[in-house]
Amino acid sequence: MSQDQLQLDWTPPALHLPLEPVRDRRRLKGAVLRVLERLRQGPATNLELADQRVGGLRAAARVHDLKLAGYVITSHHQAGEGPLWLYTLVSEPR
Repeated sequence: MSQDQLQLDWTPPALHLPLEPVRDRRRLKGAVLRVLERLRQGPATNLELADQRVGGLRAAARVHDLKLAGYVITSHHQAGEGPLWLYTLVSEPR
């Protein structure tokens, strides 16, 4: 290979995600538990979850934390309602 040619042989590092859901429910605390308790009562919008008594302004992040812990939660955009999403708890980890 001449100096005018540059060969790049770069492979990105492996992405390390949890391969199994977190089974230890004691790890869930604070706002994450409050969001879970609210979703156990039935579907909730992002505005309901954003209540300071529930998940606060980072409620979507708390829903994401629950998903990483193995909870199955669906989200559906409420058409015509602006940035309104409806979250539903489908199942919990065994």
